[in-house]
Amino acid sequence: MADTQPEPAFRLQLAPELDGLYLDVPVDAVASLCRYPVKYLRFLAYCILGVNGTIATEDFEGEVLPDKDRLGEGVYYFVREGGGDVLEHAVDPEALTYSHVSETTNTRHGFRTLVAERDVACVFTNVNEESCEGIHIVPFSKGDAWMKQIVESRIPEEKEDVSNLTTINDIRNGMLVSKILHPLIDNKKLVVLKTPNRVLACDDIPPRSNNSTDLLGDVKYSTNPRYTLQWLMGTEHQKRDVSPRQDAAFKKDSKNPKPSPLLLNYSYGVAALKWWGKGPDYLLTARKRPAPLGPIRSKHDRSVTTAKPADARNLAGLQGGSAGNREVEDIDERRQSEAERLVLTLYANTPAARGRRAKRQAERKDRMAAWQDGVRMTSET
Repeated sequence: MADTQPEPAFRLQLAPELDGLYLDVPVDAVASLCRYPVKYLRFLAYCILGVNGTIATEDFEGEVLPDKDRLGEGVYYFVREGGGDVLEHAVDPEALTYSHVSETTNTRHGFRTLVAERDVACVFTNVNEESCEGIHIVPFSKGDAWMKQIVESRIPEEKEDVSNLTTINDIRNGMLVSKILHPLIDNKKLVVLKTPNRVLACDDIPPRSNNSTDLLGDVKYSTNPRYTLQWLMGTEHQKRDVSPRQDAAFKKDSKNPKPSPLLLNYSYGVAALKWWGKGPDYLLTARKRPAPLGPIRSKHDRSVTTAKPADARNLAGLQGGSAGNREVEDIDERRQSEAERLVLTLYANTPAARGRRAKRQAERKDRMAAWQDGVRMTSET
C-alpha cells in the first residue's frame, strides 16, 4: 500500500525562542477561511502571541511578503513587532484557577438569561431559544483570574472597552447557540472570527453562507462587525450538517454588548494551536506524557485541578493520534488544555503586559519613596 501523502500546508514558524514551535496550516483550509493567506497567517500568529507582525520567507529576517501575495505551500516566518523574549515572564496558569469561586445555579441561569436577551435565538442557525444553550468563549472552568490575565495582557481591538471585563459570566464572554453547535465550539472544531480586527477586514472573509431573510425574532445579521462561524477541524459529515461561514445575527437595537473581540481572538489562537500546532519540544504525543499528579479537569468540571503546572518551555500533549473514541476525546481535551496554557503564557509577554508590569513597579517604587520620606521626617522631628 502506498504511503499517504501529507496534506499541503503553510508551515508558520512563530518565534525563534520557541524551539521549533510551528503551525502546519492546511492550504485547503485557508482557502475556505480567508481570501489572503498572508493576512490569515498574520492573524493566527497575532491570536497566539498577542502581538502584530509580518510574514517573511527564508528566516525571521527574510523578505517580508505583501498581504495580498499568493502563497504556495512551504515554510514562512512570523516577524513580530517590538522586541523582548516571548517567554521572558512565565505565568503559572494553574495558580490562576485557585481564586475561582464555585458556580451556583443562579449565576448559571443569570448568564444564560443575559445572552438569551441579547441573542434571542441561536446566533448562527436561528434555532429557537428553547433548543439553545449559553456558551462561554473562555470556558467557565478557567475562572475570573484566568480571564483577568487575558484581558490585562492584550491591547483590545479598536473602540473595545475591557476595563470592566472582569468576570467569567460577563455577557461579552458568551453567546446563545444551538445544542448541536455547543460541543463543537467548546472543543474548538468551530471558531468565531470577528472582523474587522487588527489584521483582517470584513471583506477579507468570504461572504456568509446563511442568507435567510425570514429570521426568528427581532434580529438581524451583524455586517460590520461580522461574527463568522468557521470550521478549523471537522468531518465531512459534520460540515454537511453545519454549513461553514455562517454569520451571527443579534437582536435589533439591543443595548447589550456583543461578544468581546479580545476574547474571541484568544479562543481562535487556542484552536489554531490545538489543531495545527506542532514542534518537538511542545507537541509531544499526548499518550506518551507522564501521568499528571492529580485529576485533570474537563471543560465542564467546576473543581480545581491539582496537576503540576507545566514549564512554559516544555509544554506537551498537543499532538495526538488515532485511538478509541474515549482515548481520542482524552487526547483532544489534553491538547486543548495545553494550548490554553501556552497561549496564556505567551500573552504574559506582550507589550501590553510588559507595560502593565512596568507601571506596577513604578507605583511600588513611588510608594516606597513616600514611605522613606515619611520615616525621615519623623526621625528629624
